[in-house]
Amino acid sequence: MTTDNPIAIVKRMIQCALPPLRSIGLSCLGLAVTGCGSGGNDCPNLAGTWQVTEHFVSSQVGQTTEITQSGCTITMKTAGNAAAISSVVSSDGRLSWKSGSTTCVGQAVGDIITMDCMSSSGGGQVVTKRK
Repeated sequence: MTTDNPIAIVKRMIQCALPPLRSIGLSCLGLAVTGCGSGGNDCPNLAGTWQVTEHFVSSQVGQTTEITQSGCTITMKTAGNAAAISSVVSSDGRLSWKSGSTTCVGQAVGDIITMDCMSSSGGGQVVTKRK
């Protein structure tokens, strides 16, 4: 994280932490330390086409996911799913989201996004790879 003045640091903490906090109640401490660069490019570029290679719902394996990105906010749209899902990505690639009864937290490293997900009907790991 760059050496910003205290007001800029607090502003970044709020911008970065509030969306994930609303969706799954995570602590903002880890996000505050790393920053999220919500207005810049302090996070990995995840935009592009991804393919689900592992999923706790077997019918999702092989599905294509399109990710668009604006700053450090991404929107994921998987073929066959009506709703798009949004998340803020931290500078170290951490992300989280909630859709219906499913909540996922994970991390993007290079061309792989690994998520640990829980839902009312079960849960497990989801892995996507950049195509």
